[in-house]
Amino acid sequence: MNFDSINSNKYENLHFTSDEEENTESKPEPKKMFSNITTEGNRPRRPFGYKPELREPERLIGQRQGMIAHRNAFEYNSAQTYYVSNEELSDQIDLVLQKNCKTFQDLNINKDILKVLHEMKKNDMTAIQQYVCPLVKARVCNIIASAPTGFGKTYAYIVPIIDYIIRKRSTSKEGYSVGRAPLGMMMAITKDLAKQLMEDVKALTKDTPFETILIYGDINNRDIQDQLEKGCDFVIACLGRLKSLSERKAIKLEKLRYLVVDEADKFISDPTYKYEMSEFIKDSGINNEDNGKLIKVLTSAVLDEETIHDIAPVFIPHSNYVFINHSKSRTDWNVIEEFILVKGYDRFHMLIEVLKSIKSKEPNTKIITFFGSRNEMDLAATWMNLSNIPNKSISGNRTQEMRDEALRVIDEVPGTILISTDVIERGIDVKGAKYVIHHNVPLRYSTYINRIGRVGRHEGSEGISIMFVTDSAECINSINSLVKDMNKYNYNVPPKLLNYHKECEREKANQMRNRFVDMRINALTDNAGLHDWANDIKLD
Repeated sequence: MNFDSINSNKYENLHFTSDEEENTESKPEPKKMFSNITTEGNRPRRPFGYKPELREPERLIGQRQGMIAHRNAFEYNSAQTYYVSNEELSDQIDLVLQKNCKTFQDLNINKDILKVLHEMKKNDMTAIQQYVCPLVKARVCNIIASAPTGFGKTYAYIVPIIDYIIRKRSTSKEGYSVGRAPLGMMMAITKDLAKQLMEDVKALTKDTPFETILIYGDINNRDIQDQLEKGCDFVIACLGRLKSLSERKAIKLEKLRYLVVDEADKFISDPTYKYEMSEFIKDSGINNEDNGKLIKVLTSAVLDEETIHDIAPVFIPHSNYVFINHSKSRTDWNVIEEFILVKGYDRFHMLIEVLKSIKSKEPNTKIITFFGSRNEMDLAATWMNLSNIPNKSISGNRTQEMRDEALRVIDEVPGTILISTDVIERGIDVKGAKYVIHHNVPLRYSTYINRIGRVGRHEGSEGISIMFVTDSAECINSINSLVKDMNKYNYNVPPKLLNYHKECEREKANQMRNRFVDMRINALTDNAGLHDWANDIKLD
């Protein structure tokens, strides 16, 4: 395969300066058990006095006004399906969906919530919301829901859950009393996502007595304990600290009526997460058969039947659920997909040249660059600093204060460049981000689609995705895996990526054919006296 013969697209003004080839593709990093110790460099540091800074509700509402869902989110098509695990539930589900709710007002929800939604310009429900909202509100069964990023999954469950809890508090003797146990809980895969969800809940409940607690490792344990003792209505948590509180019986979960697991597939894709989650669910008694009043909602941008079979036994062991699958709904991503072929270590030089090119033409544009490992990200940060390119970085080994600051800056400051591992590929909503750069080729469609979902996710916005591709064996294997996964989800594989994949496959086939022929010749030569039958075989 002639590597240099492939056009490097619109960035023809960029050039290679080194022929050095080195495999810098991402390597899996060692698994770490959950801990409330963060690290900065190689030095462990226990956070002290950290308090998450949340955007004020009015400011968040103002931002949401300009972040209307893409038009595809409101459309119906044949790719949208739902599957009922238990035939006895079918009639109940059909009865709920026959009400044909199209707007949030049709749900007959609390007027204070409705007022905030109106201020956010969220009046009409997206297609996934029209299915999920009524079912969550009706409480007839557990729900697994999948829809593309930016299609409104969060508000599909959080709006009816908040409405239920407010009604429950208003009609019960306990009411909003001191020490009340939470009625709802949402688990997030990252602290950054948990913090963003906290901001949305606080905005929706700003005119009510509704109290929400944010729980994750960096927040002072005494502060969490004080809030729990005062009482709350809803909990947003990451697994590590939540599991610790549950083991010490410091949090009461027996009154839960809703459990939401956001990005549920990520909780079971990593063996450590899956084990810890299973242990938490077992020890906390959440899946206790006596708690028949608990409704579970599992969501993700990408789910298939195979993943469902892995998820359901962990979270819904009694197979009482409806799977609403809109993951293939989006037909127009508003994202231009570009690919640049680059040799080995030249990826870092090429990254600098691409960033300079973009910033010279669009100085105020926001750029997110994803890396396959922390080491690669840190090396890129060094290159950028030496080239006088300001940047903010975020990864699992950054302190939470640093991560909060990075997300605040890209949210507020035009022209910000955010460099990150895949810690922010899910859920994080960055207003005004236009470019996503993939410094490595992701193995899975879910990672790719969640990355590019950071841009072009709202109506009227556009995005550009730029992926660096090398001729290393590992990168070629990643491309083959990615293309296979894209086909699995009926995603239109970008022509340049598909052509490169086909050329790699042809070369691989030729190499294997030649190697096989050489092996046969050697074998027949070495054992000529033993294989007379082989004399007539022609090896052309």
